[in-house]
Amino acid sequence: MVEVPLKLYVQALLKAAKVAGRPTACLSSCVKNQVLQAMAESLIDHTQEILEANAKDLAGISKETDQQAHREASERIRISEDTIRHMHKGLLDLQALPDPVGEASHAWLTPDGMQVHTVRSPLGIVAVVSDMGPLVTAE
Repeated sequence: MVEVPLKLYVQALLKAAKVAGRPTACLSSCVKNQVLQAMAESLIDHTQEILEANAKDLAGISKETDQQAHREASERIRISEDTIRHMHKGLLDLQALPDPVGEASHAWLTPDGMQVHTVRSPLGIVAVVSDMGPLVTAE
């Protein structure tokens, strides 16, 4: 199998996200909550596969770094069943929050009489590259 360079892989992901972002920006609260529920359930349903993939990630950490750097990197990316349960709960907590899209937070009148409102609107899809670890990324 041919391995795709990281830059090309990320560019392809971003192009796909841009296409997917347009319709997802218009999803109803109900559909967004269904997606969050499915994501939460998927974490639980695939716990074993996640833990196995994480074991491979941990094994791939360079042993050539000093012991403290190796330990810190391992601690940052290590996932346990408790970590997965915490991510699951975080998604369900997010699902329980009111959908902010469409909420007007400020309104004012300009000196020339124009009414201005700030209304929360969706960004679409946001890409995050983080070395903070899986739990922080999920949050």
